[in-house]
This record gives sequence, structure tokens and C-alpha cells, in this order.
Amino acid sequence: MRKIIIILSLSVFLVAGYFLVQSQNAPYFNNQDDFLQFKGAMSSQERFDLSTEILQNASDVAISLEAVKDLVRLGQALKKDDDALKQIEKLLKKTEKDSPLERNALLAKARLLRRLGQKEEGDAIYRQACEEKWDNSFTDYRDSLSETGEDDKRAANIHNGWFAYRNEKDLFYFADALKRYKTKNSSHSVAEKVLPQLADSPGHPQILQLAQALCLTIDAHYGEALTMFDAVENEFQKTIGLLSSTDEFYKENENLPLYRALCLFLEGRDFNAARQNISSYLDKSQSSPRWQAERIMNILWHLEKSKENMPRMLEVTSLVLESSLIKDEKIRVEIPMDLAAGLYDFHQLGLAWNGRFDEAEAWCLKGMEEFFPQTLAGANMAKCYGQALYMKKKYKESEELLKYVLSNYPKEEVVPSIKYCLAEALVAQNKLEEATPLLEDVILRFERSIEHSDMDCKEKSIRLLAHLQQVKKSGGDVRRYRFDELN
Repeated sequence: MRKIIIILSLSVFLVAGYFLVQSQNAPYFNNQDDFLQFKGAMSSQERFDLSTEILQNASDVAISLEAVKDLVRLGQALKKDDDALKQIEKLLKKTEKDSPLERNALLAKARLLRRLGQKEEGDAIYRQACEEKWDNSFTDYRDSLSETGEDDKRAANIHNGWFAYRNEKDLFYFADALKRYKTKNSSHSVAEKVLPQLADSPGHPQILQLAQALCLTIDAHYGEALTMFDAVENEFQKTIGLLSSTDEFYKENENLPLYRALCLFLEGRDFNAARQNISSYLDKSQSSPRWQAERIMNILWHLEKSKENMPRMLEVTSLVLESSLIKDEKIRVEIPMDLAAGLYDFHQLGLAWNGRFDEAEAWCLKGMEEFFPQTLAGANMAKCYGQALYMKKKYKESEELLKYVLSNYPKEEVVPSIKYCLAEALVAQNKLEEATPLLEDVILRFERSIEHSDMDCKEKSIRLLAHLQQVKKSGGDVRRYRFDELN
């Protein structure tokens, strides 16, 4: 708690100068952290312009890498992919061959080319990058496939890439890609669309059955999926060597209880059976604590994808946080901080979605103490605590904390949602001029997102911005509004 008081005290001194960076013109920074802090409060257009200037002038590789990411990220939102591509091509002409900067710039070029309809040229770059296993090449290509509406190909690439490049260890990310496809194409059968694109492997005879069972799970044919998971387990029992396989790229025999648990949680009918499967996995798994924690997080990521399933996250976290994975310090120390923080964050979200707000707030404080500002989940818990302050009508304290979080963890994954929460706190204090550009930027950044949390944040921003505009026209006091009436 002492740390939280210190944070709120420090934030008082930061607030006055926080948005001063928007009026400065300083494209030179001592290091990457300085650059991240500087750009945190800027609008998308200001960040795009700043990144362009950095690539023209900066010599620091880490800063240039961040600028490349911003051009790609913001080019789509601002409809400036052409301008971004021109800057990337200029950078490539003066970048050292085969350097990390050149490879990242080439990946950026490939992504921009695919967005602009030049898929063959972009795919050629990605093909070389994946074959040579450049850093982030697989993830970047798959993100590009999602951007261009090819999530079925994304799923197939994850599955087939397992054998071609041995860069996957199980099918959880395959299931995630199936879910993304289903979200965009709710009337389609992922089984009919994806299964024909999958390659078989003589060394892994059960893989296509598992893939089919996961397709059935995402298509909501839960009974058929559970029957197929049982059939796969029977095949494992018959196949010499698979149950005791030491191949780190073949964990599916161990993961079956988790796949069943995911199916049961999504079905929403038998939470006890789902929890029993997770307990069975934790009891029998021979994998490292890090691996176990990451697989549990995969289930939570799936549940987070819809409002209907978010309350069910508590069924998972309440079990795992009481298990030896977390309770035994000798085991816990092997779990990376970001994964441990993620479990805390999902737990507080599960509590909140079940109406247990006081408990959720306590876990936010606990998470801030342990994991902020080191982790994304720690920043998210700090944001949620800022929301709790807002709900208690402590608007000034909420504003100060959220600005402090934005200043100390200005990463892309959390910035837009923090800006929305900050705008709420500002609006409650009648600071319309400061809130308006924040809401406009959130709307811009989430324009094409299909994630329900992003869409929800965008829709709230649209409603609140429309309300502010009405208030401005009428000359009224925005503090008289009740936000619950806008939802």
C-alpha cells in the first residue's frame, strides 16, 4: 500500500507537465525508454510524424526500431500506409545489410505491401524471413494475414509451420487463430474452411484429429469435440513412445486435459469437470512451471475473447492461484514475472465480472505492488485501480494515477484503454478540452479492431465524445452527466 501512496504523491508533480510534450519538437532521445515516455501522451498523427522524423535523423538502433513499429502500427489507422512504406524504403537504403534494423524494416515493408494489395511481393519477403527464422517473422506474418482477412490461412500456417519450421510446440495458438477467424466470420464453419488446408505428419498421426476437435470446439459442437478428444487419448495409449515422448515439440498427449477444459468452459455446462481437467494437468504435467503457466494463460486468453465467457475466468484463476504452481515458492520462482502478473490480472478481472469489486480492487493493489511498472499486466491492474478510484468519485486521484501509469508504461498494448479511462476522469472534472483529443485518438486506434474489449472501449469513446460535443454546443456543465445513462 505504501508504494501506491508514493505513486499517487509523485503523480501530482507529473500532472502539470505531462501533456507538455505535445507542444515540443524534440526528435532526439537518450535511449528507447525516453522515446517511449515521450510519445505516450501524443496523438496518433503526432506519433506518426515523430517516427518519420526519427527515421530521417536518429542513429540509435533501438529508437529506430520503435519508430518502424509505430509507422506500421499507425499507418493503417491513419490511412497512411503509402507514406509509411516510403519512409521504410528510405531507411532500407541506408541500413546495414542483415542487421536487426534491416530485417525489421523488411518485415515492416512486407506487411505494408500486403495491406496495399501487393501480397506476392510481401509474401516473398515473409517466406525468406520464416525460412531463415528471423526474430518475430512468424508472428508478424500471421498478424499480417489477420489484417488482410485471411485468418483461415493464419490458422493453417500455425499448424503447418509446426512441421515445416518446428517453431510451435502445441496447438493452442492454432486454436486462437481459429477463434479469430470465427469472430470475423460467425456464420462460417472453421472445420470446413481450415481443415482442408492442413498438412499431415506421419510422425504425429493424431495431429489432424486434434485439429479437428479444436475446430469443433470453436464451432460450438462441444459434445462432438469432447468425444474426439477421448478418441485421440485412446490413440495415444495405443501408440508406443508418444506417452513418454521427450520431444519438446510434441506436448499434445500432456495437453489433452487442457483442451477438454477449454471446451467445457466454452460450453458453460460443467465447470466442475473443467476444473478437474485443469487439476489433472497440473498434477501430471512433466513440463516446466513456465510452460504450465503459459498453457493456463492460453485458456484464459480464450475466455477473455467474449463478455459471456469473462466471468468464467474466475473458475480457472481461483484454482490455479491456490495450486502449488503459485503457492510453492520453489516452483513459483521459475515462472516469469509477466506470466505471474497475467494470472493476477485475469483473477481481478474475473472477480470484477462476477460483481466482487472490493476483492478485485484488492488484487489490483496487490498486483501493482508486485508487478508495476515492470509488466503489461501490472500496468493494466494499475489502470483498473484508477477506474476504481473513478467509480468512488475520486476523480482527481484517478486522473493523477492514470497519467502516472501512462507516463511509466507507455506501451501500445495498454495506452488506448488508459487514455479512455483518463478521459472519463477528466470529463468528471469538466476538463473537456483535455479529454476530447484522448477520445478521438482511442476511436482512431481501435477503428479496425475486432477484439470485444477494444470495440467496447471504442463505442464508449464515441458515445462520450458525442455527449461532450453536445455539452459544448449547449454551454452546459459536463459534470452533470451520468455516464451510466450513456451505456
